[in-house]
Amino acid sequence: MSRIFVIAGLILAIGSSHAFAQSNDSSQACYNDNIINTNGRSIRTGSGLTFQSYPGSSATLSFWAPLDKITVCRLSGSAVEITNLSKKDQQVKALRKYN
Repeated sequence: MSRIFVIAGLILAIGSSHAFAQSNDSSQACYNDNIINTNGRSIRTGSGLTFQSYPGSSATLSFWAPLDKITVCRLSGSAVEITNLSKKDQQVKALRKYN
């Protein structure tokens, strides 16, 4: 019986730690991730999230590459600030795309 509670606790902990899991919390939350793919306009991350960059960010994003380490910080709503730790802390603002 105690194994069931341990497993249930682990599932809850993993589920609640997923980035921006449909939360209405307006406080800034950040997490580390990596880039899987980028085309200069959008970024797909290792956690499975996709972000559409704000206009004017394509020059910065053109130098970002798969496997770059990033930090994603929620600003408000679906708006985020993405910092590329592999590229001397370059930053872009983007919107999370919900598929």
